[in-house]
Order: sequence, then structure tokens, then C-alpha cells
Amino acid sequence: MKKTIYMMICFVLIAGALFGCVKAPEPGDGIPPAPDDMPQVVDQMLKAMIQEVHDGQLLVVPIEGLGDIDIIYLNFNDEAILNVSDGAPLEPGTIIYARIDTAIMESYPPQVHLFEIIKTEKDASALPDPVQNETVMAPDEYITGKVIEISGEEYTIEVLSANLYEGEITIKIPANVLNADMPIVIGNLIGVYVAVNDGDLITAEKLVFSEPDALIELDNRETVSGYLNGLFPMAIFTMADKKVSAQAGMPFAIAFDENCESEWEMAAAEGVTLAADGISPQRDDGYYTRYFGISIAEAGEYTIVFIHHTADGDFDFSFDITVQ
Repeated sequence: MKKTIYMMICFVLIAGALFGCVKAPEPGDGIPPAPDDMPQVVDQMLKAMIQEVHDGQLLVVPIEGLGDIDIIYLNFNDEAILNVSDGAPLEPGTIIYARIDTAIMESYPPQVHLFEIIKTEKDASALPDPVQNETVMAPDEYITGKVIEISGEEYTIEVLSANLYEGEITIKIPANVLNADMPIVIGNLIGVYVAVNDGDLITAEKLVFSEPDALIELDNRETVSGYLNGLFPMAIFTMADKKVSAQAGMPFAIAFDENCESEWEMAAAEGVTLAADGISPQRDDGYYTRYFGISIAEAGEYTIVFIHHTADGDFDFSFDITVQ
């Protein structure tokens, strides 16, 4: 009996020694944090030069940050974030240090939300050097326009967007600026950075894009982007276009008129993404314009069907789209 009791006491002491060495896990002991505790990266820093200033938007050229993006719109809702207490004024040529969102909208130029401008400064290297004939070089200017005439290296365009120019102008685009992947032909829309002087010589320094005219002016595209929750369409088509072309990954919009007794709906189509839709304010004739913001990632031939719901029944209308 004593032997049995002795053995039981020994067992209890050994077990206590073993299990007493096991401790409950502490926070950080190799156990991953719960999803809600994971750090969420929602912003990033950007150094950039302002090219254009618009209501609710700054068009800038990144200097540090954003990788290969060479131009981008910074969108903001509160004008107060522009009130930088010291530093250079917010105007073309000013360098800004800003905090922006990490989510970048796929459009051209791409767009991103601006949270805060931390400081501004003038880039001393961007100031013109004095020259003997006292001709002062102006800062780089970004111009978009439609090509209406080509003569050698001289391209006459109808200006759609620029700070210094309007109407028809002629730009010299040297061979070393041209890009074989972006041929320029009459009727194309182009975007270029140029340098100018008081001798009216306008010379392109960089070709940003060249693409077929999609029957839409840039200022109208900016207006329509407001109806599409900020989606900036590369082109806007109407029922008159019916068979059109687009670029893979570049959003475009299709517009239809409707009133209080009718409504347009887009049918689902494989490979076609409805990124946003919205309507314009009512016009004097009682009609609205409904815009469908669409993106297609892969090249190919697509047919998109739209359904017009009216008091007299439903009617279909199809668009044939070639995506390159």
C-alpha cells in the first residue's frame, strides 16, 4: 500500500514539472495578428511639378514616386488643402510635396486622390539661363490638340487644352521626338510637351500620345468624368457611331438620351466591364444624357447590347467595338 501511494506521489510531481514548463502564448510569439490589426497602407508620398491647375484637379509630372507614370491628375474635393502657408504659389512650374492615395484610376492621364500638400517650392533648375540675345525661354508647356495639317517636321493643330495657346498653332516635332509606336497622321489627337520663346518657335520636346480623334474634346471629357464618379474616358461615343474602335485597358463612354419615361440599360457582355454610369443634368427639352463608362482589358472584337426601356416596350441597340 505504501509503495502504491509513493508511486502516485512521484507521478504527480513529474507531471507537474513537465506541464508547468508550458506557458500560454504571448502576443507576438509567432502568431499573426488578426486582419483588423494588420497595418493598412492607404497613402503614399509624391514629389511632382505642376503643369496645369483646374477646379478640383492638378495636372502634375511626377519627379519622385509613382514609378513609370509620367503625368497624372491629382483630384481633390476640399480647396482648403491648397492653402499652403509658405512656399511657392500653386501654379505651373511649382514643385509640390504631397500625400496621395495608393489607388490609381486607370485613365489617360491616370488619376489619383490628393489628401494633402505638405510644402511647395520653385525648382531653381527649371529657371531659364540668360542668353546673349535676351530671348527668354518659357517653361515647358503641355499641349493637346487635333492634327489638321502636316508639312515635314511642322504639324498644325487645333488646340484643345493648353495654358499659353488657343486656336490653330504650328509645332515643330523633330524626328528624334517622334515615336514609331505612336504615328502622327492628320485627324489624330496628340499630346506634347513643348518649349517656346518670343520668336514664336514652338518645338516639341516629348510626344506623350497620338491617337485617332474619338469625336470628343478634352474639356467635355472632364465634364463627363464628373458624371462617372471621376472615371476619365478616353473617348465618348453616341448612337451615331455604332461601330467604333478603342484601346485595351483604356476606359471609354457611350452616351444615350433618355427622359422621365424611358431608361437605358447595358446588358452583360463577356470581357466587358461597366466601370461606372451616370446622367447629366436635365436639359431644356426635358431629356438627360446617360453615360456608361466601359473598360475592355483584352484586344478583340466585341458587341455590347443596350436595352431601351420605354412606355411602348423594350428596344435593343448594339455597338460593335474593335479593341486594339
